[in-house]
Amino acid sequence: MEQNLSERLKYIPDGTQTLSKAHFKYPASYPKYFVKGDGCYVWDEHGNKYIDFVCSLGPIILGHNYPSITEAVTKRIRQGTIFSLPHSSEEELAKKLCDRFVGAEMARFAKNGVDVTSAAIRLARYVAEKEKILCGEYHGCADWFLGSNKDHPGVPDSIKEEVVQLRKYDNKQAEIQFAKGNVAAVIIEPYIYEKKSDRPGAYGNWRRHLAYLCRKYNALLIYDEIVSGFRHPYEWPEETPDLRCIGKALGNGFPIAALIGKKRYMEQLHTVFFSTTFGGDLVGISAAIAVLDEIDNINAIILNQKIGQYFLDQATKISEEYRVFEIYGKSPRLFFDFKIDKDRAVFMQECCKKGVFFGIPIFFNASMEKKDIDQAILVMDDVSKNFNSYKLEGEIPLFWTFKK
Repeated sequence: MEQNLSERLKYIPDGTQTLSKAHFKYPASYPKYFVKGDGCYVWDEHGNKYIDFVCSLGPIILGHNYPSITEAVTKRIRQGTIFSLPHSSEEELAKKLCDRFVGAEMARFAKNGVDVTSAAIRLARYVAEKEKILCGEYHGCADWFLGSNKDHPGVPDSIKEEVVQLRKYDNKQAEIQFAKGNVAAVIIEPYIYEKKSDRPGAYGNWRRHLAYLCRKYNALLIYDEIVSGFRHPYEWPEETPDLRCIGKALGNGFPIAALIGKKRYMEQLHTVFFSTTFGGDLVGISAAIAVLDEIDNINAIILNQKIGQYFLDQATKISEEYRVFEIYGKSPRLFFDFKIDKDRAVFMQECCKKGVFFGIPIFFNASMEKKDIDQAILVMDDVSKNFNSYKLEGEIPLFWTFKK
């Protein structure tokens, strides 16, 4: 295992394509590779099976190797995956998305969330004829966002002057930034983790105030729904965004993202350059069409909510009995809180040894059944009950940093 990791580090920076998957983000005893997934389970290189509560960092909303999605993609592959002209599947998917989201009238596709958030920012700056961006906590690896954090080398100082990271719930900070002028857009997640210590409804009130400020100062409101899209049955017509960025769960593991929004803005992409070779990749598009159909067929959003709520209710009992962790969030996406990172690492380490794979966020997919949650709860209860007897193997993971 260590030899495999050394070989990986020899050829791949940090040994990963996605920072959240880096070896130093997990306990040392965690598996180094996954080689197979089916339903809500994944298998490592040694054949060990785990219940997957990370769901590939969010994309797996239906389940790994989900039959109808695999069938749709396999059929598409046999007919060709990308051509020198558009394919009718593109407008089929665009229409499905516009019919689903309030205020959406046009769509453009790409591969990663950062593709469409960056396009949204470029488009907003053009139509608003302003430059400053007010942003939330995380929006990907593009310069425009990394400029909001001064600790990212390689980002020009000129970019850092035109992006401000908003402090959650701080209406005054936002008002001051808008009053200074030159704000082109606000981009935030419409839903985030809310801790027990947060005032009930505080995030919604803050979100509504930002929407009001956008209207008052003629700035665009952009919702980054890369993570939350298709996991939360929400709509707030009184604050319909001008643009939305969606991805992750849209393809159930196949790479696709979309920028959708109001026609009067989206049609400006005729002028604002946003063009990618693989935006019209029919594998991702076919997967997304099948995913949207299956979400509706089985009511996957409600299924994930119910199974997540059951997990939350049972985990809360364990939390209250043993006081090893706290758990918060809403049922489609939950979050453990520990007093110190070492405790988090020990808890994850021991759960993983017993076949339950946790990361930082807790996601659910529609292939999970009550028996899977019950098994995970038994493991969590056992680990919590015997918590003081465990020792951390290796160093404390770097859970919260952008870099090692």
